[in-house]
Amino acid sequence: MSKFVTWKARTEGVGSALAKQILPPFKFIDSVTKDIVSAGDEKGLEIVKSIPIIGKLAYWHIGRGSEKRMDLWEFRLSNKKKKLKKIKERVERNPSERKKYKKELKQYAFLMKFQYTLNKQKSRINKLKAIDKKRDVSDRIDRLETKRAEMIEKLYNKL
Repeated sequence: MSKFVTWKARTEGVGSALAKQILPPFKFIDSVTKDIVSAGDEKGLEIVKSIPIIGKLAYWHIGRGSEKRMDLWEFRLSNKKKKLKKIKERVERNPSERKKYKKELKQYAFLMKFQYTLNKQKSRINKLKAIDKKRDVSDRIDRLETKRAEMIEKLYNKL
């Protein structure tokens, strides 16, 4: 076994790592092994997305994907921020392009101001996570994370 195979086993599941060595990919085997490893974390099941016809829809709305959706918006915003930062750096090197990228520079400035609010909210969420896991604290964390994801989605769509 190579280092790559052991890394794949940790990230994608044992079934996937072994199957990729000899068989075409099987998402079902990956899902089952991930569900076994993460049993009891109450975040939903990976295997739901393997159900024909409605699996993906159920996964992203009521399954484990609903947790990942929040991360997806953060990822998209991060990529947008990187693109805008590259444009800003380009304009700083060549100020004559300022007019050409006026809209992007305004978006970047707005994003940087908004980032302060997002960071504050993330800090509040992290502090709550450090407290004992009581029901009311968990509910508040869920509400704050959902609100943060919605804020990021609105910001992303506005940019």
